[in-house]
Amino acid sequence: MNPARQEQARIEVENAEDDLVQKTEVAITLMKTVLENVSWVALLCVLYLMFFFFFSVARTYQESQRVGESPGKLMYIIIFFSFADRFL
Repeated sequence: MNPARQEQARIEVENAEDDLVQKTEVAITLMKTVLENVSWVALLCVLYLMFFFFFSVARTYQESQRVGESPGKLMYIIIFFSFADRFL
């Protein structure tokens, strides 16, 4: 490998290393910011639980309709909101 090409490759590697260090520092700063303010994480967990419960109730309702039972939509809606109210 000629010396000019070798020098060019060394410069490219150094620039890539500098870029990696800078991006790593930005990522660490962002992660620290997220960890300092975790209230949104709790809200996200509540939202996930509400969606999970809603779709569980919807699936149960759909399965009950398949076998010919008629428990009533209102019962499932009441169950959903009584469960969701615990997290609000």
